[in-house]
Amino acid sequence: MSRRVEGKIALITGAGSGVGRAAMLRFAQEGAVAIGTGRTLATIEESAALVHEAGGEAMALPADLAQSE
Repeated sequence: MSRRVEGKIALITGAGSGVGRAAMLRFAQEGAVAIGTGRTLATIEESAALVHEAGGEAMALPADLAQSE
């Protein structure tokens, strides 16, 4: 890996599964701190755990971005 985003923060929406989870893992592999958002805390915590297991830095942030408040 080239670690192109070393020292950056990546905010990934829909990080609890699918493309969002894959993006979270990839950004972490490239050196970013991956902050995953989603409506269900348990699933985004799973994604963050996968990042940690792979040696990256991650944080789970529950958020429903469809709600403006």
